Amino acid sequence: MKNVIKHLTLFIASLCISFTVIAADSTTGTPSGKVSYTITILDPTEGTTFQNETTTIPVTFSISPALQKGDKVHLFVDGKLDTDSQPVGKMSPSKMTIAISKLARGPHTVEVKIMDENKQTLIGKSPLTTIYQQRPSKLLPPH
Repeated sequence: MKNVIKHLTLFIASLCISFTVIAADSTTGTPSGKVSYTITILDPTEGTTFQNETTTIPVTFSISPALQKGDKVHLFVDGKLDTDSQPVGKMSPSKMTIAISKLARGPHTVEVKIMDENKQTLIGKSPLTTIYQQRPSKLLPPH
């Protein structure tokens, strides 16, 4: 019986050694050893108002360190992934511009998030930036 317990103990010990534990940063969910990004929205700045003739709004942001292979940038408007946004101009791993279109009248929050390639782990996010879209009122007649 002692021999069986000894072999069982060694077997359990070998199983425990083979597991890899990945700790995560509590603020971003970033696995230890994975890059944690700092993202800054450069333009538009907080409180910027866009007039009714503005059909697309470019959002320019910096990423530090540069975007790593496999990590993906996502633009969120009002807390939802903006699937209509499109890259603008020449992109680099450390500075990008994405255009938002079809914004309704009123205030909107913009946020950039970087996720792993499976969209499972948040690796970095920018602070929220609030912008305003002005449009003519449908209740008032045109001049």
